[in-house]
Amino acid sequence: MRGRTELAKTMLDAEADYRLFSASAHSHSWALTSIGYEPSDRKNLHVKHVEPTTLAYLCLRSIEYFARALWEQTYFFGWRSGPFSRLLEEVYDAIEIAPNRRFWRGQVVAHI
Repeated sequence: MRGRTELAKTMLDAEADYRLFSASAHSHSWALTSIGYEPSDRKNLHVKHVEPTTLAYLCLRSIEYFARALWEQTYFFGWRSGPFSRLLEEVYDAIEIAPNRRFWRGQVVAHI
């Protein structure tokens, strides 16, 4: 079986994001510093600071990866994709994710 990094690269084209999320989850200093801190005026010191665009990006990508995994599971188990695609539409509408980010459109035909 392929490793998680390879799966993220192959299935989601998201190796860099996977490495960043993994490093953050495992408290690697380079990841935590690059996401949640900025350099201070004082030498070798960082202060807590998260850019709103960074948070938006991390949240958007997390949502997309989770939804894609569930979408693939829908096909793997032969479940109907129509109800799930409607749920995804409602959720993406509620959090105002752009229509061009809706990967499932055009893939709903087989299991409606």
